[in-house]
Amino acid sequence: MKGLPRYNIQILSHMKKIYLSLVVVLLFLSSCSGIHYQIGESTDAFISANHKRSFELVRTSNEWTVYKWVNNWSYDPPYFFYFHNGALYQVDQGQRAPDIIIQNR
Repeated sequence: MKGLPRYNIQILSHMKKIYLSLVVVLLFLSSCSGIHYQIGESTDAFISANHKRSFELVRTSNEWTVYKWVNNWSYDPPYFFYFHNGALYQVDQGQRAPDIIIQNR
């Protein structure tokens, strides 16, 4: 690299380090994905799509199965996954959301 001044070579070296650091950060962030689910999918498909997560079986009956997942990396409340006859029916955080919210203004 006889034609390039010395400071250009140093800039290119720093650019490579910045680029490499950015790639590492992006790979880390993409590996921290959330839970994958779709209402109506089967229990087996849900478990296989989220095989790296650990779910706790909360309750089971003839028609209903409830799983709980707690995110150990944050202070978010746990998520509950409700399966009705083997299909995902509802996902919530343990409290039923109201159907209607009335605001007085």
